Amino acid sequence: MTTSNFNQSLKERTAEYFVSKYFSKNATNLENWDYVPSTYGVDGVEIVTDPHMMAFNDFKGGIDNPGRDEIDYNSVDALEACIKSKKVVPKGSRFIYYDIDTGEKMNGIKRSIACNRLDIPGWPAVGLRFRDETAKADFAYASNNPVAGDATLVHQLPTKGDTIAYVVDRFQKTGRTDISEKEISDLVEEKTKNNFHITAANKGDIVAKALVALQSKGKSSERYIRYDDVQMTKELDSLVECGNEWALKFWEEYDENDPSNAVLIFINMAGNGISGSYQYIERKLDFAQQKNLPACFVIAVKAPRRKNSTITSKRANVLTGDIRKLEETVCGMFKHDVNVHSRLLAHNHPDAQHVFLRQDSENEPVGTLISSKDVL
Repeated sequence: MTTSNFNQSLKERTAEYFVSKYFSKNATNLENWDYVPSTYGVDGVEIVTDPHMMAFNDFKGGIDNPGRDEIDYNSVDALEACIKSKKVVPKGSRFIYYDIDTGEKMNGIKRSIACNRLDIPGWPAVGLRFRDETAKADFAYASNNPVAGDATLVHQLPTKGDTIAYVVDRFQKTGRTDISEKEISDLVEEKTKNNFHITAANKGDIVAKALVALQSKGKSSERYIRYDDVQMTKELDSLVECGNEWALKFWEEYDENDPSNAVLIFINMAGNGISGSYQYIERKLDFAQQKNLPACFVIAVKAPRRKNSTITSKRANVLTGDIRKLEETVCGMFKHDVNVHSRLLAHNHPDAQHVFLRQDSENEPVGTLISSKDVL
């Protein structure tokens, strides 16, 4: 098998170097391990080295694990307890994979942390070569989805967060700017088909959040822009930079705990919407009432899907339907006549200015903010 400059730079270490309280000499003999290295069927991945012992401090890239969104320290604690109880058991344990050209670990983050706690200096490893960054991202995710019979010491299948991070990273590495929602959906379906922790509802959420992230990075060809809570505030930040009058007045110096000229209420109809955010909205309306300030809605609607539906009609339905239901609910709590008392609610203050974020990328250029007065 071929080598690389990285492998040639590695120090030669004896088996005794890896022996510790929890890692026996028997475990350093890799013939005692039953794990079989695999590319996990990922195109563009080549196994370059035979399995060999490798010191953790020889890997490059710190504690990063490209196949995980974040470190689950509960799982690290469980792994540490398992090793303390049983020591490192070759039967059923997995190797660590690394990029032969860079030394970057592709997996094994929890093992690295647990072993550092237990003074275990290294682990069996296999060097791989990747055709490109996309193949590397695919492998990092696939290797965390064990095939049937691939036993592990304490293994956690990829979470929803892991999958979102993988999808976004994978598409970003293509360098494309025309990624469609269908492509995202197809990838999620393919990569999670053997992960029974990811439900159908999870898959829909993964697709939606990945699309939001890719759109925010200019990587999607979808006409309608979608937002999550973070992206809604980032859009207002960009409007301040564009010199938008509303954003400069209401958002530039906005202090949620001590607003000066209005209380802002964010409504994402593709998220919880209004009906799923009643407590949040009612709390904000009450806060505005106490401050004697108007309440301004900042709204993102669901993208139109039917031919007879438009972004404008979606916005109009929020103003005439959803907000009206909100008024009926709030007034009904106090047995007030909605036709009389709704005008006293903070969002109906004469100085309230409700806005919709730009979502039609074909007709609403960057820097656009749509006033509710322009919808009806």
